[in-house]
Amino acid sequence: MKGKKKKGTSVVQKLKKGALFGIVTFFIVGIALNSVQFTEYKDSVYSNMKEKYIQKEETYSVENLNNDTKKLEKNLILTTDSDLRTPSNVTAEDINKMLEGTALYGMGESFVKAEKQYGVNALYIVGLACLESAYGTSSFAVNRNNLYGWNAVDSNPDKATSFKSRDEATMVVARALQKNYLTEGGAYFEGYTARDIDVHYCTDKKHADKIVNIVSELTKKLG
Repeated sequence: MKGKKKKGTSVVQKLKKGALFGIVTFFIVGIALNSVQFTEYKDSVYSNMKEKYIQKEETYSVENLNNDTKKLEKNLILTTDSDLRTPSNVTAEDINKMLEGTALYGMGESFVKAEKQYGVNALYIVGLACLESAYGTSSFAVNRNNLYGWNAVDSNPDKATSFKSRDEATMVVARALQKNYLTEGGAYFEGYTARDIDVHYCTDKKHADKIVNIVSELTKKLG
C-alpha cells in the first residue's frame, strides 16, 4: 500500500510540475512577445521622431536659404531719405556695368568692398564719387586719386587729400562716413540719410539730389 501511494503521489507531482512548466512557459512566451512588441513600438516611435526631425531640419534649411536669398536681393533704389546703412547688395560686375564708358570703370570691387567692410550703401558711394570727381576726370581724381573732394574745403580747395590709389580713397571716405556721419555720437552725425550727411559734408543744398539722380541714371543700365 505504501508503494502504491508513493506511485500515485509521483504522478500528481508530475502533473503539477507539468502545469507549472506550462504556466511559466506561457508567461515567458508572453513576456517575449511583449518585448518584441515593445521593441517594434520603440523603433516605430524613434522612426517617426527621426522623420519629423529630418523634415524640420530640411524646412529650417530651406527657410535659411530663403532668408539668405532675401538678404542678397539687390536694392537698386536710392533716395535722399534712404537709410545709407542699408546695403545695396550690388556686385562688382553690376557697378562696372553701370560705370562703363566712364573714367571710373573697373572700380566695382572697391565700392563693393567699402559697403561690406563699413556698411555704407555702395550706390551712394558710387554716386558721390561720380559727382565729386566728374566721373573720375577732375584734377583731384587724376592727380591725387581723390574722387570725393575729400578735405577740399571751400575756403581752400587745394587742401584736398592725396591718396596712393582710388581704392584707398574709397576705403578712407567710407570709413569716415560710417564713423563720423552715420554713427550716433559721431562728430558730424545728423541722421542716416544723404540729406543728413550734407548738413556738414557739403554746402551745396542740392548735393544729395544730384547724387540720387546720378545713381538713378546709372542703375538703368542694369535693366
